[in-house]
Amino acid sequence: MIHRMLPLALFALLAAALLTPAYGQDVQISPEKVAQLKRVEPLSAEKLEIFVASGALSGAQRDLVLKHLDGNGQLNLPPKYQGIEPAPPPPAAAPRTPVAETEPARPPSGGVLGWIVADDQRWRASLDRGEVERLKARVQAFRYAGPGERASIKQELRQAGGAANLAVAAFYTDPVDIELKLSLWKAIASKANPYVVGYVAETHKQLTREANALLIPYEKDAGYAVFRRKSGGERPAAVSYTSREIRELVLELEKAISNASGVRAATYLMDVYAVRYNADEAPMRDCDRDRHRMVEACGGDREGFDQDEPDSWACALPAHERALIAERLVPHLQSREKDTRKIAANGLMIALDARGKVKDKLLDDAREHPVQFERWFEEQLARLRAHR
Repeated sequence: MIHRMLPLALFALLAAALLTPAYGQDVQISPEKVAQLKRVEPLSAEKLEIFVASGALSGAQRDLVLKHLDGNGQLNLPPKYQGIEPAPPPPAAAPRTPVAETEPARPPSGGVLGWIVADDQRWRASLDRGEVERLKARVQAFRYAGPGERASIKQELRQAGGAANLAVAAFYTDPVDIELKLSLWKAIASKANPYVVGYVAETHKQLTREANALLIPYEKDAGYAVFRRKSGGERPAAVSYTSREIRELVLELEKAISNASGVRAATYLMDVYAVRYNADEAPMRDCDRDRHRMVEACGGDREGFDQDEPDSWACALPAHERALIAERLVPHLQSREKDTRKIAANGLMIALDARGKVKDKLLDDAREHPVQFERWFEEQLARLRAHR
């Protein structure tokens, strides 16, 4: 995922305003500070020196962060190094209503991706394996079924819910069969099945790798590609697509992902768009299309959304998931690409479900007044997290 870096001068302001000096335990960093550091990723030695110079981090803390950076400047600090700093007791409040058992629990650490992994593990454990095997037989029969039978199979898969994801994922993995795979993904990708996103994303990534030469900038018509079957004797043995046809297949997969709204869909599509709008002008760029798909991925109404009408920003997702989406989108407000910022801002309008001059805050203040924006953003996250 591509994150644009703020000018280094702004990081000094962020460090001074957002991260208070570390006292006592030099080899631990509070989870709050870890979260703030992660929002300005990718991190580097030069960037961390600014934090040290401002007193936000000690030398030992800087070394600890450097030790746990991966090759992309992402911080992966083990929980044992995340110390809990003393805090004043919270004001007395009425007892909270117990969380429904169906609401996915949030792990204390691990961030958005940690939440997704834990939630997926719970979902997989809940599946009926016998049902999955039965659905696999139906998916396998899809290849040679007639139109009526195919419609019946799709309906059966939709009714099966998440169990259909594993069944569809097991078949039609050869690029020659991309249209069969796409047809099935489109049938089961919906708001009621957010777990399908990771599987559709794998198909999207595979097709993008296979057709990379035809997705290049400046070439509206880059010829055609031939996909030949890599294994098995099914027909056809090979298929050919023009560059325009392949692009449409890629975009249809992205549409299916946006249909399955939630943190998975918003996270994956934002990563795709950050790359798409970071390059030179390219045939697949369409900011209006992609920002409306981001709105849908964030739980909004793609057709009714208007960034100038706050009443059209309603979100169908639970508050804790909206907070997770917001954490993933907010770094893209620092992109140098206007379209990338606009797509992220439109998604945040839905996820934050805020009113007032939020449009100006997302599109302008995030870059022009980063310290004030960070404080405002933390308030919005706290508001969402308080809704249990």
